[in-house]
Amino acid sequence: MNELKKLLIKRKLLLVIALGLALKVVLCLMETPAPPLQPPSAQNEYEQILANLAGPLTPEKEAFFAEEEDRRAAYQEAMDAVWDRYDNGEISEEELGIQLSAVSNPAEVSDEAWAYLQNQYAYIQEDPTLHYFIRQDGWVNMLGSQSLDYILLLLILIISGTGITYEYESGMAELLWTNRKGQKQLIASKLACILLLCTGVFLLSEGITALNEILCYGPLPNAPLQSLRMFQNSSLQVDLITVYLASRGYRLLGVLLTAAITMFLAVLGRRAVTALFGGLAFAVVPYFLWGGKDLLFRYPNPAGLLIGSGYFFSDILDSSGAVFYKAVTSTGHILTIGFTVLCLCLLSMGTVLLFKRKQERRRQA
Repeated sequence: MNELKKLLIKRKLLLVIALGLALKVVLCLMETPAPPLQPPSAQNEYEQILANLAGPLTPEKEAFFAEEEDRRAAYQEAMDAVWDRYDNGEISEEELGIQLSAVSNPAEVSDEAWAYLQNQYAYIQEDPTLHYFIRQDGWVNMLGSQSLDYILLLLILIISGTGITYEYESGMAELLWTNRKGQKQLIASKLACILLLCTGVFLLSEGITALNEILCYGPLPNAPLQSLRMFQNSSLQVDLITVYLASRGYRLLGVLLTAAITMFLAVLGRRAVTALFGGLAFAVVPYFLWGGKDLLFRYPNPAGLLIGSGYFFSDILDSSGAVFYKAVTSTGHILTIGFTVLCLCLLSMGTVLLFKRKQERRRQA
């Protein structure tokens, strides 16, 4: 607890974390994604109807679409009859306008909302057991995004980099080397506190993002993964909530791995700048090399882990029907998690041993 208090208060990391999370809140409030339907009244109508349709396809929902189709067909038939009389010369152009305006439209759904609902209904009919009525926007941003959270990444780098190098840059390391507790116990407790702090920051950051999505789009529905079109080719028999939690688990592994790499570099180089830029390079270089490609998730790396959701993407086909984005297999998931945990353990042990070895060399000198 003393080490954690020292990191948060004396190192002023609490202020840095508060400022970073406040910036994230501001960015979430400023985010104004365009609704898929225009005008706004059509979007509101669609959301109200979808709230009643949410879930699996039922006979009642099928009846809703059938009845609306019948109403629209009857309206179109009445309109066609008026036009037929005009084409046959039975009525004048003036009478055409009067009779067309006299035909009442029995449809209960606007054309804009109906087109969107019909499109989703057609998709659900392809496989009613796996395709549920849900909002296709909103939460798809979280499950389909391949963007790094740079605010979270920056906070992790600052916490893990400066938290280790402070003793070196302030000269406190000289005093710690004379104390037996300034050897393995110090670095081990500091490493544990930093990993714990990074986990807490990650949970707060994810909580802010999730709360923003809930306020904007409602809670994530308990529906099969394939209910989202982007996952329609997926072979995973899981629901959206499971995939969301699993993808956040991958992100947590990415946070811990990035922190472990940064701490190892901090002890190796004994400078915050070296640790920060080194950790940043490990996180973003794979992203710029493989961003948008399956390689980012087929081979363990901090960037892919920090994104997380890409491990659950299904096969994506090009216009010719060939697979250009290959889904991660179950074996790939096991290897990625196992390799990441192994790297975390090795980096943590390496950081402790490297710190102790540098102490011993300094005392011998």
